[in-house]
Amino acid sequence: MKFSTFLLGGVAFLGLSSAAFAADLIISQPVPSTVLSSGTDWSGFYAGGHVGYGWGDWDYSGTYEPGPTPFTRRGEPEGWLAGVQVGHNWQVDNVVFGLQADLDLAGIEVANPSGANDSLDAFGTLSGRVGLALGSMLPYVKLGAGIGSATGVWQGGEEAHAGAYGWVAGAGLEVAVTDSVSAFVEYDYIGFKTDTFEFTTASGRVDVEGSLQTVKAGLNFRF
Repeated sequence: MKFSTFLLGGVAFLGLSSAAFAADLIISQPVPSTVLSSGTDWSGFYAGGHVGYGWGDWDYSGTYEPGPTPFTRRGEPEGWLAGVQVGHNWQVDNVVFGLQADLDLAGIEVANPSGANDSLDAFGTLSGRVGLALGSMLPYVKLGAGIGSATGVWQGGEEAHAGAYGWVAGAGLEVAVTDSVSAFVEYDYIGFKTDTFEFTTASGRVDVEGSLQTVKAGLNFRF
């Protein structure tokens, strides 16, 4: 009787110990992590190139001799652009801050009364960027300043050159293709004013103020 009781107690003890051990195994199993990563690391330097198209509205005002006689007119330029960009990003969690410089050559032209074309030949911008890292995608906005170079043509074919300056605001989407290469599309709105174009013919003087809208696509290489 005592032996049987001892045996039953031992079996019960072993059963409870086995159950407790099994429970420990179940409880100690690692729980899969559900924390989501931002994916691509956008921090660091980058450089690349782009191509695009631009269009806008330019308001002309000026004078010519005899008089002087004042005049105004409006033009709607359009044309191609191509250039390079270089920048640096700083990433804090999923927020990406950046500073970027762009330099473009352009063939953005508008016909004038002489039958020739006035043109924006080159321009550059320096902008701050803020974006949100969403896996391999980086939507962003930008704001900055710009300068440029333009050519005006007077009647008779005389050319004059003037600088342009203004501001730029835009938005874009960048997508990581590999760990070090990304592709992007971007829209920019540029407001600008030129220095005075001065012509010897009829002592012509012309100022231009207006806007330019651009869309472009390109590649960035991070390093």
